[in-house]
Amino acid sequence: MIVELLGKAFGSLNDQTLVSDFYGVYDQFDGPQQKCLTHLLRELRDTTARRPELASHEFFRRCKRLIQQMLKLKKRRPQLGRARYAHQVDLLEKRWINWLR
Repeated sequence: MIVELLGKAFGSLNDQTLVSDFYGVYDQFDGPQQKCLTHLLRELRDTTARRPELASHEFFRRCKRLIQQMLKLKKRRPQLGRARYAHQVDLLEKRWINWLR
């Protein structure tokens, strides 16, 4: 059970987001989740290795670019300060939402 894996304290906090790899047991978590960006990039790479024709597909290209931008932003977080970092995150989220529409 996921609570046993993570600990009861984590399972009882409603406002926490679980960041995980693609291990299936995490799918049991009944709360907000995010996949680790590095693991997501690896998943995209592995998928395109199995299906090379997908590498040129717009979805894969955009996902890869956006994830790389997120990871770069994360590295710059200490230098940006709270307000500027939050603004940059907001811009990336808006770009992603607009693209999904």
